[in-house]
Amino acid sequence: MLSAWGAERGPVCRLIVLVVSSIKRFAGVGAFSGQRLVPIGVALILPLVFAWSGAVAAGNALSALEQAGRRIYLDGVTGSGEPLRALVGAGQMPLRGAVVACGNCHGPDGKGRPESSVIPPEITWEALTKPYGHIHATRKHGPFDVSAFAFAVNEGIDPAGNVLDFTMPRFALSRSDVEALVAYLKRLSSVRDPGIVEQGLRIGTVLPDSGPAAAAGRAVEQVLNAYFEYVNRNGGVHQRRLELVIAVSPDDARKRFDDKPVFALVSPFGGAPDDAVSKLLTDSGLPTVGPLTPVPDATGGPLALAFYLQPGLGEQLAALVDFAASRVAGERLDAAVLSLGAQPYQEAAWTAVNRCEKHGCARAEQMTWMQGSFDAAALVKQLGSAGVEHIFFAGPGTDLAALVAALDKLPDNAEAISLYVPGAIARAAIAGRQAMPGELFVAYPAQPAAGPAASPELWEALERSGTLSRQHRAVQLAALQAAAVLVEALRRSGRDLSREALVRALEGLGRFETGFGPPVSFGPGQRIGARGSYVVAIDRDGRFSLASDWIQLN
Repeated sequence: MLSAWGAERGPVCRLIVLVVSSIKRFAGVGAFSGQRLVPIGVALILPLVFAWSGAVAAGNALSALEQAGRRIYLDGVTGSGEPLRALVGAGQMPLRGAVVACGNCHGPDGKGRPESSVIPPEITWEALTKPYGHIHATRKHGPFDVSAFAFAVNEGIDPAGNVLDFTMPRFALSRSDVEALVAYLKRLSSVRDPGIVEQGLRIGTVLPDSGPAAAAGRAVEQVLNAYFEYVNRNGGVHQRRLELVIAVSPDDARKRFDDKPVFALVSPFGGAPDDAVSKLLTDSGLPTVGPLTPVPDATGGPLALAFYLQPGLGEQLAALVDFAASRVAGERLDAAVLSLGAQPYQEAAWTAVNRCEKHGCARAEQMTWMQGSFDAAALVKQLGSAGVEHIFFAGPGTDLAALVAALDKLPDNAEAISLYVPGAIARAAIAGRQAMPGELFVAYPAQPAAGPAASPELWEALERSGTLSRQHRAVQLAALQAAAVLVEALRRSGRDLSREALVRALEGLGRFETGFGPPVSFGPGQRIGARGSYVVAIDRDGRFSLASDWIQLN
């Protein structure tokens, strides 16, 4: 469809011209020069995005006929449940299903914004039936009625008898399918995305209420509620009040968001590739800002509607390597990178090794182990004998705790070893810090002990109310940053809000200052807003101190 859909629908219209050109070369154009072609390869991508077309907002429900038209328009499914069929391009290539759905190029709102050299026209019923007709680059015609619309869709002929542009498929819609599609086009300009009501906007999140992350979940809930209350006190977003809808698990979210639809998600716990929350995001098609996960998906694949604010384990380790290299002031770094031999830890370790090599480390050994086989004592003894002074760690908390305990047992005359750990997995190291003789440095995407540069009124209110948690300050700042980014994008989207407009606004953010962390930048191919970290030193009494400014990764 359009560039606003980022990695998903953009290729649909961009690739049309390429495929049409190929067919022209092999099949010729001739009498088929008025036909339209849709690319084949996008069939695997489109269903991931069409899922978000879902239901419409409460109070804006579609009739059965309009629902049938919506399925044709967005999902490529006819009233009988069969895939939509079309002949496309100069070679009359048969295609079917979602790949030839109208919304691919004309957009979910029917406005048909340009993409590359393809310029899909607006096809809301108001636009199609303008009494003065339409003037195109090479043809003009009068307004459509239902009969003329059916003839154009099935035969590729406009009301004046002109052949339509060759990028328009030729369908074979039945009379009932045409009636359903027209009924939906008549409603298209008034249909709102789920979660939007006249004076309100529902935003969802997924926060655990049990297990080891329950306390952090409650801490995030408190600051999100406080931030939304702050925004609402100051007029909301385009006179809409924000309402936070909280689910406690992905399964709970499916039920809760079905009963009370939400427009987007903010700071859900999870969102790493292949976890339960990422499946929820993919299935629901909800734009999501700031998933709280140490493993962001930067590929722009199935999770391309997720906008991550925080860097992953690999970026945090790379920032720690940069910091360690600056500490030795040009001397060669004697380092080892330790990781569990499974993802995401191993990939993060590779990133650290590559970064270390760029700094000319004297040694950048990567040592891995399999689950349950970590022998911390033997490993520390080996590293001590080899003269390693810096350890970069990527592994589960139980192995980190064993490493910290083993470091405590180094002989008194042994060289102290500095340990560097990404903040998302550092809890065990912080808990055992008192027993560890060397230095401990932790990478945080936000300053865990600092106040924000923006919204002093909000910050003071948070401190007075006791909402801020020392133990969970970092994750609270991450959630506040996500909420600030979401609200800014909603404001930029305008009163005529849609999920597509929200995605487009998010992609347009460049070095946006939230006041709760580093500047955030997104783009059509950029889904991690800040690449880098602060480095925090933690002493043996458990005191945190900022050891570096923001370390930006190029």
